[in-house]
Amino acid sequence: MKEDSFPLIIVLASVGYLFLNGEHRKVGRTTSTQENNLTSLQLAHIPTIGSPYPILSLIGTFRFIFNARGMLQKGYDQHKPIFKVPRLNHWVVVLADQKMIDEFRRAPDDAPYYNVLSFQDAVNELLQIDHTLGPRIYTNPYHVNIIRSRMAGNVNTLMGGLHEEVMSAFQAGIPTHSRDWVKLRVGELVTSIVCRASNRIFVGFPLCQDPGYVDLNTKFTLEVAWTGILLNLTPKYCSREAATRLVRHVPRSIARATRYLAPTIDARREELRVHGKSYPGKPNDFLSWLIDEANEEESSHTNLALRILTVNFAAIHTTSLTLTQVLYDLATRPKYMEPLRKEIDEVVAHSGWSKDSLDKMHLVDSFIRETLRLNGLGCFAMVRRTRKDFTFSNGIVIPAGTQITADAYSLQRDSANYADPDDFDGFRFAKLADGKKHNIVSTESTFLAFGHGKHACPGRFFAAVELKMMLAYLVMNYDVKTEAGWRPRNIWIAEMCTPDPAGELMFRKRT
Repeated sequence: MKEDSFPLIIVLASVGYLFLNGEHRKVGRTTSTQENNLTSLQLAHIPTIGSPYPILSLIGTFRFIFNARGMLQKGYDQHKPIFKVPRLNHWVVVLADQKMIDEFRRAPDDAPYYNVLSFQDAVNELLQIDHTLGPRIYTNPYHVNIIRSRMAGNVNTLMGGLHEEVMSAFQAGIPTHSRDWVKLRVGELVTSIVCRASNRIFVGFPLCQDPGYVDLNTKFTLEVAWTGILLNLTPKYCSREAATRLVRHVPRSIARATRYLAPTIDARREELRVHGKSYPGKPNDFLSWLIDEANEEESSHTNLALRILTVNFAAIHTTSLTLTQVLYDLATRPKYMEPLRKEIDEVVAHSGWSKDSLDKMHLVDSFIRETLRLNGLGCFAMVRRTRKDFTFSNGIVIPAGTQITADAYSLQRDSANYADPDDFDGFRFAKLADGKKHNIVSTESTFLAFGHGKHACPGRFFAAVELKMMLAYLVMNYDVKTEAGWRPRNIWIAEMCTPDPAGELMFRKRT
């Protein structure tokens, strides 16, 4: 399937869904946790963008597919602090107020993994995890604790290998045999670099450079995403049969990953058997941490491979899209190149390529954060599904079974929050007196790229290290520009934003 066909396919599939599924205005489909039979009447107290009535609300659904940003901005301007918008098979309640967002992020936990406002339920529905990655990914998410603890605690020791892999991946991806400009499709280049760099940390060298393994992980990301989309576009009465047909590629990919990883897993277990848990030269990567932490059921080759595929799914897509947007912004704004180079050169000369040196690259950090503010992954952030009725302090009640989210798009373009909010200012956050509080990984109710609060993305610290490392390396070693002089377009389908997958830039090795 050609990447250029992606927007058309999404639109056609969305239109087809409207005529296949007769349950247009229910608030969500049945989830693994509860039956969902809410109608628009139970959300009548929340202002609607478009018509709240059946049939007529379908017009709003079409409008949202093609103009989600305009509808959200209208809701933000006219109906703060809260409103709702129509989706293909449910309503989405949208928060447009910082105080309500702060309440939203502090919602209490009833028990482990069972929140009043559940992120997991929302993701399960979006990606159809029961049918794709499998329920064990969310019933026993031990890999998330490893990301939060061992990955975050080992960043300094991982930097050497990460820098080596970033350098090797760029050199493999951008021809350097001459000083001539070379035109490359950015999405393909960036995805390969991100996959290799991430897997240097996930599974180590040399597997991270194996072309077949890299191809498997990049394709698996698309397989899971497409399967989730198509299952959500399938009528409820035939979803089980459809799932069986649609997910056939996913088990095959898991089997391929198992074949790649099994020899490495066996070799490491033999070292553990002979030398003990902390043997000299033990690989310090995510696979080793999984082997250490997995219980008996999770320790099979297949289940370990599934966890590796899962973290790749989470890391490759988001980081690749973000880095692509960063390069588009940089190529069309050459004035930022020299200040960035000056900062990077001074920091690396003093501190080398380390976590501390990346922390000192305030201009690099600010440039990436500004890209995330204006050209992030979409309009929504902090998506949740209510498992119980939830009442805000202002008295507004959100019924159980409702999908609720925050309007990141409008908040991040509000002149009350940012000066000249529609203008790209790459050093905006570096200029702030308290700039350290506004780095890439810091979250707040006016910057929601990674969510906000205790459920903010746990992998954002590693993602920030990768993004800064890759941007800094590229800036120091390559010139970059657009051939035509303008920025490749963003493609918007409903609330989702992706950089042009066919976008090309010109690269040249510096001397």
